[in-house]
Amino acid sequence: MTTGMEGAHPTTRASTPLTTVVIDGITYLLVIHECTSHVEGNDTSLLSTFQAREYGVFVEDIAKRHGGKQQMIIDDVAIPMSLKNGLFTIPCREPTGTELKTCTRLVLTSDEMWEVQQFGDACNDVIVSQALFEDDEFVG
Repeated sequence: MTTGMEGAHPTTRASTPLTTVVIDGITYLLVIHECTSHVEGNDTSLLSTFQAREYGVFVEDIAKRHGGKQQMIIDDVAIPMSLKNGLFTIPCREPTGTELKTCTRLVLTSDEMWEVQQFGDACNDVIVSQALFEDDEFVG
């Protein structure tokens, strides 16, 4: 079974982590299928904005200082990103048992196997996400 992770560090793996994020006082679970997840001793996971966009997430990864909004929008929920050491982060934490049972889940990536090798300049035809449109008007 291939996960598109060939050649990755041996402790790196693709998984489906759940993490908790609080937005405007509401707790959500973020579901990130086929994510390069953290391993023991490392508290960082990687989210491919390309992968999220392929799933239909509207990613606004331009820093506020450069005129952007630095957020992701999924299911009409804006997930703010923080800027830390020149990289965007999403402040999150491990969910409690109760949160796993009760919180709304925001899915950021497809549950289909992420075959990264299929994406390159050869397949770089423009696909315009419906998330870029409001009432048939371009907002991106």
